[in-house]
Formats: sequence, C-alpha cells, structure tokens
Amino acid sequence: MSNLILGTWVDDDGILSGETSFFPDGDCIVRIVIKSEGAESACECKWRIENAKLTMIAGECNGPLKLEKGHTTVDTVVSISNKTMVLIDEDGNKLIRKKAKQGIEI
Repeated sequence: MSNLILGTWVDDDGILSGETSFFPDGDCIVRIVIKSEGAESACECKWRIENAKLTMIAGECNGPLKLEKGHTTVDTVVSISNKTMVLIDEDGNKLIRKKAKQGIEI
C-alpha cells in the first residue's frame, strides 16, 4: 500500500483545490488553493501508513491555511490504486483523490 501512495494526488471540491506529493523517505508536501481568494498555502509534512491508517504530521507551513507544527491527521485508507485513493477522515467524511498525470502525453 505504501508504494501505491507515492507521487502526487489532487482533489478539488469547488471551494478548495489541493495537491499532496508523497515521497519514499516519508516526507510529503501539501498545497492548497482557496479558489475565491486565489490564496495558496503549503505545508511540509511527514507521512506513514500503518494498519490502513494514513498519518500525516505537519512541519513547516505558510499561507493563510497555516497548520500548527505537529498538527496530526489520521485518515482511514478505504482503497488505493494507480489512479484513485479513497479515504475516510477523522470526521467520517469520504475523501477521493486522483493521481496526477505524470510525464508528457503525446
């Protein structure tokens, strides 16, 4: 499961758009754009998956949606493939992420 999460995942709920890039060393970068304001926030985080739980711990953040260093989220991984990741957040909300396209399409 950990290898499938590597790469960049995107989501867009109409109000916010975001992308999360997961790296093999346990680092990740989260970028969020508030569409109505055009304001962007970014956080460097640490991630791990254990027992179908995706844990992300915030490090350095900037922008209007700045999280406190050490802020932790734990989402349940329902399914993950090369194209789609489905999570349930701590509040019970279903989150669907799409894998960003890699490379150049010809």
